Order: sequence, then C-alpha cells, then structure tokens
Amino acid sequence: MFVDDARHAAARVITGSDLKTMSEADFDVVVQQYSELVFARTSPQQKLVIVEGFQRHGLVVAVTGDGVNDSPALKKADIGTVPQHDDDVLLSSYYITS
Repeated sequence: MFVDDARHAAARVITGSDLKTMSEADFDVVVQQYSELVFARTSPQQKLVIVEGFQRHGLVVAVTGDGVNDSPALKKADIGTVPQHDDDVLLSSYYITS
C-alpha cells in the first residue's frame, strides 16, 4: 500500500546524513514511530549509536559489518554477523548472545 503522507508510513530510510542532524530524543521518536527502519550509508561510529539507541528501548539488535571499524558495533550488538573473512579482529567480534 502506498502512503503519501509520511506521518502514516510504517517504514523509513535513515541515512548517515540524517543521523548527523538527529538528537538522541529525535532518534527515540523515530524508533517508537516506525515499525520498519532501514539505515543506509552510515559510518562505523553511527552504527554504534544505532545499536545503543535500539538497546535503550530494550530491543534486540543485529549488526552486519565487514570492516575492522565495525568491530565496536558488532561487539555491542546482541547479534553480530560478518561475511567469511580472514581478519582475526572481525572474527573475534562475531558472537551471538543467548
């Protein structure tokens, strides 16, 4: 179903540029307002902010990362996934908590 009014949309795409202008309170509103969120073109630091933001709401967070810079977000997430990779730093940050 197409919704032409963003106030009634169930999903939203948030870019790294969007995150730069959002306060913690703005982020919290977005998490509560939308049932589906896609984050695109985010920096490794922003991935960590995203993880922490969702965890503040008691949500389980999964992160996919493919670079050493993603390690902090992968470690903080409840589920961290990495593609098959020879990098020991990345592989050591891959885990699933029970």
